[in-house]
Amino acid sequence: MTTLKSCHCSHELSQVLLAGMQEIVGQSGVMAALNTVSLMGSKDEALTCFEPGGGNLTFEGIVSLFKAMEQLYGIRGGHGVVLRSGKAAFKYLLRRFGVQMRLSELEYRLLPAPQRLKAGLVALGEILSFHCNTPVQVAENESAWIWRMDQCPWCLGRQSEESGVCYFITGLLQEYFSWVSGGRYYEVREAECQAASGLACVFQISKQPLD
Repeated sequence: MTTLKSCHCSHELSQVLLAGMQEIVGQSGVMAALNTVSLMGSKDEALTCFEPGGGNLTFEGIVSLFKAMEQLYGIRGGHGVVLRSGKAAFKYLLRRFGVQMRLSELEYRLLPAPQRLKAGLVALGEILSFHCNTPVQVAENESAWIWRMDQCPWCLGRQSEESGVCYFITGLLQEYFSWVSGGRYYEVREAECQAASGLACVFQISKQPLD
């Protein structure tokens, strides 16, 4: 059986996550969240991620940080902070992994827009799959791209009556589509969430921008 403590994201991706949060609430806000985390082990792991060569965030630590934001800013405010943190984190992810994702290569930039959008989405999924050791599957239908995670780092172990609580990945996907499309807005909707008794965390991204 998979446990929260047996899974973790790489140090590089952990720093991306924390950098996104720090941009939104400042280092003092992140430290306040760390001090709110009830499990001391998770707090210690998160603290070391600020240090060169520091540790990795476990899924337990990630979920604890997001819960701490809800305690500090209220449920709706905490969700907003995590969503905006996901958006902010994209540029840090791009700095660290953009070359590996090949998003700056001429071959990618010359792809027709629909193919470019999907190719980058697949590359983003591969990065998260590798650095969090959790498979991401990307598919599509006539109206939407589908992003599926059977073991989600952003809500593993949570229970919620909401339709979905993976606000960080929602923000990350929103910012990716805005970046790759030159600032256009694509609707990202979490259609299924493991925290809400779903079998997987499934996101649907409309192929038609709203602007």
